[in-house]
Amino acid sequence: MSIPQTPPHGRPASLWVVQSIAFLSSIGTAVVQHGVYLLLERRFESPAPSLFGLSVLFGLTYIPGALFVGPALVRMEQRWTWLTPRTVLAAVLVLLGLATLLPLGARALQIDAPWVWWAMVALYSPLTGVLWPVVESYLSGGRRGRRLRAATGQFNVVWAGAMVLTYFVMGPLVQHHQFLLLGLMGAIHIGTAAIASALPAAPPNHVPDDAQPHPASYTDLLHVFRWLLPTSYLVQATLIVYLPIAVRSLNLSATEGALLIGVWHLARVGTFIALERWHGWHGRWSTPIVGAALLVLGFLAALGAPWFFSGSRRVWMLALALTPFGAGMGIVYAAAIYYALEVGHAEVGAGGTHESLIGLGMTLGPALGLAVAMAADRGLVPRGNLEPLLALVVAGIAVVIAGIAVARAWRHARAAAAHADAARPPEAPTA
Repeated sequence: MSIPQTPPHGRPASLWVVQSIAFLSSIGTAVVQHGVYLLLERRFESPAPSLFGLSVLFGLTYIPGALFVGPALVRMEQRWTWLTPRTVLAAVLVLLGLATLLPLGARALQIDAPWVWWAMVALYSPLTGVLWPVVESYLSGGRRGRRLRAATGQFNVVWAGAMVLTYFVMGPLVQHHQFLLLGLMGAIHIGTAAIASALPAAPPNHVPDDAQPHPASYTDLLHVFRWLLPTSYLVQATLIVYLPIAVRSLNLSATEGALLIGVWHLARVGTFIALERWHGWHGRWSTPIVGAALLVLGFLAALGAPWFFSGSRRVWMLALALTPFGAGMGIVYAAAIYYALEVGHAEVGAGGTHESLIGLGMTLGPALGLAVAMAADRGLVPRGNLEPLLALVVAGIAVVIAGIAVARAWRHARAAAAHADAARPPEAPTA
């Protein structure tokens, strides 16, 4: 189900406006979705079960926002014609800003406890689940083929680049100026709502299907990447909670830890830039195979680095392991969102499905981590074996799911090659 849209030939939303909203919104996402774990670990010395539990909360509240935004917008606009996607987007941005200011309000009341930050996440997460499908519908509306490939490629570089820049400045603020950081996030989100006023009231639909029809293989590729996308976020959600714990074991400062964690974000941005420049990966069945391999191998190496190396080599090996992991994340995400928007015809529902799969991965990963951490706290698992056991469980699930996706991709690749050989004209006999 899609939201009511402007006519199919309506002018696409300004790419500069959409990218500006994505850039500024991603700054807040980097702080709340990732930095809050580093903050809680430093400020309250929160144990692993608490951090994993908070991550589960983020995923569980993210999914409903992403999954139901499309149908909800249809019903609301049928009842209130003035309530357009642009209005909803601006309202969500304002509410995101207010949510990040919750710890500041609690501090004014002399309340400083972990539950305040949990409440902030519980408010912030479903709002971001609503935010991104609407932004993605404006990104893809009225664009298809080469224009959509260019737009989504730039979109990926912009939002991921914003997260890298945030990590470079977040470390010192997380350690010494947490409330200043949240105040800045609130101001950025509320200010971004003003930029949304430059969007059309609703995203235009795709150009007619017969103008630039997508290859039939794109639908099959979309199905494969819908297996890989939640898998990638399953391992990411586990890793972003584990990394602050690993940083502490390496005796790194908050600034050094934030920079180290930012390595995989930097690798993802580099991958996004390469895929935006080179479009040869479109329609290729080797893309999901390479993406899945880099993702799983990088994850295993990152979790194993602090255990198999000593001294400063642990830091360098962890950074080295995070590089292929970030590249795999970039490949899977870039392909998944492109095929979702190309096949999904600019509907908010297409972006909603894409984002809800991300939420599924963000929930399952830390849920497994929470179960293992609680087992360690109860003495069922030796405390020193927490990370290896978590790695084994998550990696096992990731390998199975990624293996299913890769097997499907391999079968499609062989079938495509056989079809191409059958269609090739026979060579003329030589004299």
